[in-house]
Amino acid sequence: GVTILSHDLPLTGSNDDLAVHLQIITPEDVLSSTSLGQEILPELFDFKRLSLTYLGEPNENGDRAGSFALLGDINTIESIEVEQPPEALTFTNSLNIGNYGYEGSFSYDGTTGVYDLQSGGAALGRWEDWFHFVYEEVSGDVDFSARIPYISEGWSSAGIMIRDDLTTYSKQTSSLITLYNGGRFSIRKEPATPYPDVDVPALTEGSWLRLVKQGNQVSNYISSDGETWTLVGTETVDFGESFYIGLIGVAEGSGPATNIIVDEVNIELQ
Repeated sequence: GVTILSHDLPLTGSNDDLAVHLQIITPEDVLSSTSLGQEILPELFDFKRLSLTYLGEPNENGDRAGSFALLGDINTIESIEVEQPPEALTFTNSLNIGNYGYEGSFSYDGTTGVYDLQSGGAALGRWEDWFHFVYEEVSGDVDFSARIPYISEGWSSAGIMIRDDLTTYSKQTSSLITLYNGGRFSIRKEPATPYPDVDVPALTEGSWLRLVKQGNQVSNYISSDGETWTLVGTETVDFGESFYIGLIGVAEGSGPATNIIVDEVNIELQ
């Protein structure tokens, strides 16, 4: 084939992947693509839209740059669009909610993706919540997961939460691990209104937790490896147009503070 299109990729930042979208019209002939001299799509037939993923090596500054060329017979090139994926969402805010008893704090290591929380608070669930919250405000649907590899105190709790507001009586759904007492799916459908928890006795330190919000349906999943997920339950909670997602720590009366480590955080907003 002959080179009918080449395009430089103006990349900045340290994202691993870059999607290149092409809207084209092609006959049934084979179309191939090369990236930095390496073929990444060996053959494609009869398509209207093609997505390439650029996997070039970063330079000493962590930036990525390069070019690609399309080879083959194409009738018409309709458009070309190069887009860099958005930076991953990280949590930058924290707040002590309710009767927390200890001024909580957190740190985040952007290299390892590890959150280190110091948390007070006596309880979470039933009428109100007393805990430390590391959070961001979001909107729409969300798929949010994290691993809890370490909890310093046996009766303390750690986990992830979707919360309607930052008051102590707010509507919320949360997935938690208590070192000595397994896990639970905590729900409050209306402010200051108790709702039964769903217990997960076998849940232990090192497990993954996941909350998926689609419309007003929130599902809680758990996993031992972050790959295979088990559904704990699904509840209907009417959150506002914007709401809060984040990491939670509850000392549960174990002492002045609980140290919690959270990693493998993944947040997908839709």
